[in-house]
Amino acid sequence: MKQSVVAPFYPSKKLANWWIVLGDRESRQLYVIKKVTVTKSLTAKLEFTLPKGTHKLRLYVVCNSYIGADDDSND
Repeated sequence: MKQSVVAPFYPSKKLANWWIVLGDRESRQLYVIKKVTVTKSLTAKLEFTLPKGTHKLRLYVVCNSYIGADDDSND
């Protein structure tokens, strides 16, 4: 079952989608971004290549439908 969004001004039925984003904040490098739809559970395969060296990667899950659902204020 896909999650419908409460969006009274959207012209048709809107489904909540999420973006999985993996990057390095210090180098401002984006390694992978993938759009997913979450049902009861989600398994996603992310493929990327890192250059040699040390990396401080950060994984974000960003909602395209609700403001604040992806809040990262605990940074």
